[in-house]
Amino acid sequence: MSRTTDTERGAHIALETAIHRLVQPDLFDAGLPPSWWHAVEMAAHDQLDECAALRIAQQVCA
Repeated sequence: MSRTTDTERGAHIALETAIHRLVQPDLFDAGLPPSWWHAVEMAAHDQLDECAALRIAQQVCA
């Protein structure tokens, strides 16, 4: 199994942050609307899906 890339780490951090901000909006008053955090969450999911697909493609070609 290959190591986690910096891109994956960043996507995981973004995903966790977005989820926490959506679940507990009072705790993190960032002044950003929930729609912005939903967009961050979706982008993080997309990035993680892309990383997973790339990892699978690399295993198939190896």
